Amino acid sequence: MTLVARLVLLQLVEVAEAQDIFCSHSIPLEECLSYLPSEKAAVNRFMNELEHAPMPSSTAFEGTGIVMSGGAPHVLQALANLDVLRHFHKSDLPVEFFHAFELEEAHCKAFAMRGATCRQLQVPGVYPEYETVLPSVMSSSFQHVLWMDTDITPLVAPEVLFQTEAYQRDGAMFWPDHWSHDCWPYGQSAWPTHVVLHLLQLEYNMSEPRFCHEHETGHFLINKEMHWRPICLANYLATRDFFTRVLHGYKDVFRLAFLKLNASNWFSPVRPGIVGAFMKNGFFYPAALVQFWPHAEVLGDGQYLGDVTTRDIPLYVHQKKVPGILWTDFLTFEEPLGRCTSFRLVPVDPATPDVAPWDLERTDPKIAQSLYLIEALWEKSFYANMERLKNDPNLSPESKEVLRAKRDTSITKQWNQVVESCRCDFANNLWFHLLSVLNPELPDGVKRFDTAACKILLSPNFDGVTCPVGFAALAVMCHRFFGVEERGKAKKVIANLLPGLEGCLPKTFWPLKLDQLRRFLDQDQPFTMVFDPEKAQNLTPDVRRCLPLKSLDCWNPRNVLSEDPLRLRDPMSEGGSENSCLFCCTMRDLSEHCFDSYFTKEACCNEVKA
Repeated sequence: MTLVARLVLLQLVEVAEAQDIFCSHSIPLEECLSYLPSEKAAVNRFMNELEHAPMPSSTAFEGTGIVMSGGAPHVLQALANLDVLRHFHKSDLPVEFFHAFELEEAHCKAFAMRGATCRQLQVPGVYPEYETVLPSVMSSSFQHVLWMDTDITPLVAPEVLFQTEAYQRDGAMFWPDHWSHDCWPYGQSAWPTHVVLHLLQLEYNMSEPRFCHEHETGHFLINKEMHWRPICLANYLATRDFFTRVLHGYKDVFRLAFLKLNASNWFSPVRPGIVGAFMKNGFFYPAALVQFWPHAEVLGDGQYLGDVTTRDIPLYVHQKKVPGILWTDFLTFEEPLGRCTSFRLVPVDPATPDVAPWDLERTDPKIAQSLYLIEALWEKSFYANMERLKNDPNLSPESKEVLRAKRDTSITKQWNQVVESCRCDFANNLWFHLLSVLNPELPDGVKRFDTAACKILLSPNFDGVTCPVGFAALAVMCHRFFGVEERGKAKKVIANLLPGLEGCLPKTFWPLKLDQLRRFLDQDQPFTMVFDPEKAQNLTPDVRRCLPLKSLDCWNPRNVLSEDPLRLRDPMSEGGSENSCLFCCTMRDLSEHCFDSYFTKEACCNEVKA
């Protein structure tokens, strides 16, 4: 880099820091900022061309239909969802399935049996990840398009959505994702400092959900004639390299395009929930995302699964990719749009304040039965089509090989451990510290335990729901440091937690056994806890990066995120970093927030082989 170029880049960094611009977790700030002059010029040129570009003729597209796209690995889930559409919902909407010369005649015959037409993208080539979405929508023959990812399972007949007042008025309908402006480390494109807002010269409006809450665009409706220019801008954002690096897939390109052009659209006021099942340890296993229609707005004539009309109406499930009957209940979140929830991509504690289980078997058994029937139909279709295509002599061996993606057995084993083990919120570094000091490979480990954590057990408001097994271990550890009265309180904590641990403790990686705890309570018989780090190898990669801790100095055992989720506490505070090891070591690059020249990622996070 020349001296002049370096000086220009330093000026950009100063401007970006002054304006508090955020680019990406995965791109160093200086690299990101070096693109800004050319990207800003390119955006301006495109917007000028778009303003004067001719519109498609009124006969360019017509009618209403569903558009999907994908390759051979997406065929089985697409066929399963089309079977749900045809046989459960009795929908006869035409379907166009686009591919980049990836499908064979046998695939297309299977689609044709379900009223779906295979169509090849007119500009074949390499389409990494999600980049066939906009070309497929734009190339479709339909004027009114329902886009469906291949892993979208409809819970209502989609025709009713085109008939709603909202679609007739606005010509576009979108639904929210989980993440908002105050989430961290997710929700970046909804942050007021995101670089795309800067490049599009959008003035952030915190009170407008379209600004402060991310979209989830696995499913959306759009009138192409009415919104051709926003579609073109969305396609630009979804295909230009810089924007693909600072945005996560195509999920927010419509939101940003519609904001830039001030185009009308309906954005659901109901935040998404999750569909899944309760595990033995009391946590809720999140099988997939579920979207809703607000109960206060008309949706057809009784077009819903259940009987209770005071609840929001479940519309569709997103991201069912493999067989497995897991849809037994819904979990929704009571925080309004524009506010972050406690949800993370892990099993959910139903005792969390903003979480609301629906308890469908009791409150709406009709929905519970419908969910089972839909998932069972999906399952039957998936296996029947897999068998049919695998035995089709006209399908190539290569396509047969990728019909069903091979599952990594180590990942299955890890998730089984998560499902069966005792629940615990590992966003708190205390549990990594506790287990790490119990590692026999750290000779003076117990001496380095932060006894201030024991005060938690003595709080009059203590309930232990965030990590019952951790608090039981903490009570055993603290018992040795307590006086007589405090020891009694520690044993009372264990006695209260023990009934909830009986089902999961035999399968946990924590160094606790039921008979030890019972003897400890009944006979005052102390025991030594020893954590075996080999057991951590069966855990998910995010936990293995922190267990056992690479250095006890890196992560403060009393950490919490600051009140502002976008700002973490000072990583150089006494006792090491106060950030969450779980978040910081998992994300590809959070150097700006989590690490510095002393507390580096290499020094504080375990390496995990893929």
